[in-house]
Amino acid sequence: MRLLELFDRPVPFEIENEDDHYYEAWVRIGEQQYIYEALIGKEDEVLDPDDIVEANIEFAKYVVGFGRSYILTNDHNAAIILATVVNITRDLLSKYPITDLVFTAKEPKRKALYLRMIGKLIPTWAVADHGTTIIVSKP
Repeated sequence: MRLLELFDRPVPFEIENEDDHYYEAWVRIGEQQYIYEALIGKEDEVLDPDDIVEANIEFAKYVVGFGRSYILTNDHNAAIILATVVNITRDLLSKYPITDLVFTAKEPKRKALYLRMIGKLIPTWAVADHGTTIIVSKP
């Protein structure tokens, strides 16, 4: 279960903005700052646990003066970053009646990592692979 052990080392995160349809957290690992965003459902709808509620999740480096950066780098923090993303997602799922998570991964290695993570952490959720988009649905 070496993969699961990787998820035991998250760093603290700070929720900056949270409302019915938006969740934003910030993370600092070393000198690098990251942003986690989730757009939840549709802006004008009431979130109902009996309905399908989709959350689009985005995680990126934040570069001062540039904004979000999705460029992959080999900075040796992948396990900590992944553990932290998992931890933030658990917090998100505990607060909202989300039935579907949507991840986007253009790079094959990132997609494979997401699929392994999903399979180990929420194995009962159904996974639909749509090329660069992965949709995970609660049973």
